[in-house]
Amino acid sequence: MKHYTQLINTELVARLMRETAKECGMTRLYSSADRVWVGEFRRVDPTGEKHRDSFRRITRRYDVVTNNFLELLDCKVKAERFTLADCNVKVKLALGISREREYDNAVYDDPKYLESCEKATKIYEKIANTYLERRPHLKKYNPDYFKITSDHHDPDFVLEWNASPSQEERNEVYDAQDELGRMYYLIQPKVPHCKYSYVTDDGKNTIGDTYVRLTARKL
Repeated sequence: MKHYTQLINTELVARLMRETAKECGMTRLYSSADRVWVGEFRRVDPTGEKHRDSFRRITRRYDVVTNNFLELLDCKVKAERFTLADCNVKVKLALGISREREYDNAVYDDPKYLESCEKATKIYEKIANTYLERRPHLKKYNPDYFKITSDHHDPDFVLEWNASPSQEERNEVYDAQDELGRMYYLIQPKVPHCKYSYVTDDGKNTIGDTYVRLTARKL
């Protein structure tokens, strides 16, 4: 019979995250704790023996998450005889850009839609610049690797290697391109069922910040 997962407690994991972030030179911009989603509650407690309020989702927003942050945090958690993998850690690049929804049957020919696509591309350039500035390990690569060369329907990156990179270097570039590509898709005007959203940028967004979320046990 399955039993609920023995998770590290909220106070302890929060302290370990603070310590690890400090060691990695990361700046915390926001923190919170709330109830876990129903699906996550069922994952950690499939038997229903524990109440949902016994678990919390810990959220931390940082200016950047370094490559070794999770590795170091995992070591600290294991030293406390817990497993970070059980905490269902999620790392997500923030994109705090609001939208205004419009309706139009001829959306693809609408000048406002085309203008919105151009604006989204400019916002992507801001994202890419901020992303690279906060990740020093990527500065050794040609910045053209992270520029979009095709139109808004199919993002494509320039990738003509100046030299013969190692597999590790290739993976670093590919990982960055994958993350930036997802951001590119997210900010493009959406066109489901003849409706789409204009992209807006009020200057108060959180472009480039990174959220770390995990599940822990309430004290």
